[in-house]
Amino acid sequence: MGEANEGNAYVFHGSPNGVKTASSFSKEGDIASNFVGKTVAGAGDINGDGYSDVLVGAPAYNNGQAVDAGAVFVYYGNNGKGCRNNIRLYNDNLLSPISQSQFAKTNFGLGLFAKSFIGKNKGRLVWETVSNGTPFSKSGTQPITTSTQSTGQSGLITLAATGTQNIAAVSKAAGVATRVRARVRYSPVLAITGQMYGPWRYLQSQLAGYNNAPVPQEAMAETIRRKAGPEIGTSVSLFPNPASDRLFIQVTDPSDIRTVRLYNTSGTPVFQSQRYEHDVDVSKLPGGIYILMLNRANGTTTSHRIFIRR
Repeated sequence: MGEANEGNAYVFHGSPNGVKTASSFSKEGDIASNFVGKTVAGAGDINGDGYSDVLVGAPAYNNGQAVDAGAVFVYYGNNGKGCRNNIRLYNDNLLSPISQSQFAKTNFGLGLFAKSFIGKNKGRLVWETVSNGTPFSKSGTQPITTSTQSTGQSGLITLAATGTQNIAAVSKAAGVATRVRARVRYSPVLAITGQMYGPWRYLQSQLAGYNNAPVPQEAMAETIRRKAGPEIGTSVSLFPNPASDRLFIQVTDPSDIRTVRLYNTSGTPVFQSQRYEHDVDVSKLPGGIYILMLNRANGTTTSHRIFIRR
């Protein structure tokens, strides 16, 4: 503490009256000339617990192998308590994370970690499902966040002091896609302060997806590369994925693409083109997993996993 140019990073929480004047978290460099906090950024939700995380850079950090090598540190937004406040989706076995095998079924598993604001308590999972394009419920002119209406609820369970996940099977809404939100409803017998509900929780962006499907491939960082090497050249976005009618291929430089090929899991080509194609007709292909191969001008090839839904 007190070293020259060690640096320091702070987190200040907001409030109804503006940013608080006292920091809720700080991190010193502890080593001279580390310059911790010279660069900072919001990291989104890196560990998938529903809390936003923070990146703190130290451009002159010495890692013991190279002077001024630099470093970036990740600080989790739940203060290391291991809590979760996000919805999680499961297959109908209520154990495995949701996968494409659940698309053809009429239900899915919904999980939400919850804890009581007064310690040990009881509560049940409450959810609302609507079809794509239909808004969630609200009361009069009030915002949807205040609505107490629901589509279904689970049984009452004990909420441990550290939090408990309540998982239930949820029926899908009518239509090609289901939107869902969930919250905890506390036992009225033990809700001594009068608070009956926790806040509504919504799906994170990587689960809510692009239109009716998951987000484009590059945003999910799930591109499967056939050749190792640095990211050079054209970036690729594929949507919708899953696809049912047409698969759109969006690239920053169409002239960089030499061939477009689509293979089934047996390695049989089902589509081939010797030029860039903006979209591919997949309406007549059976449902399942496919691999899209893009060959670039520099000779590298990237592969992308595609799911076709029927």
